[in-house]
Amino acid sequence: PLNLQAKLLGVLQENAVRKVGSTEEKKVDVRVIAATNKNLQELVEQKLFREDLFYRLNVVPLTIPPLRDREKDIHILIDHFLFKYNTKYHLRKEINDEVKQELIQYKWPGNIRELENTIERIV
Repeated sequence: PLNLQAKLLGVLQENAVRKVGSTEEKKVDVRVIAATNKNLQELVEQKLFREDLFYRLNVVPLTIPPLRDREKDIHILIDHFLFKYNTKYHLRKEINDEVKQELIQYKWPGNIRELENTIERIV
């Protein structure tokens, strides 16, 4: 909500917070890493996100493409999660090349979290 955006902006600009019900501000030294799946530039244009907060947060923007656009990563992640859950459950399950190919071709709307859950389910 816009009113909370104003409060967050205040914290980032003044490096201070005020406890609920207090009149005293306390200095803080924080760094913020923010992530979203929304297009904040569009939200700024629609007046749903504060422009000044957008520029305060948009210091070092990182754009990570969705998993479906990173086929090479899917193969690596399959092996990683397979090792992780085989170790966790003391098993030696394998995924054959045909199944791996199906996993690579899937669109993964839930991104890495969905892939990880799928591999755990398989194991």
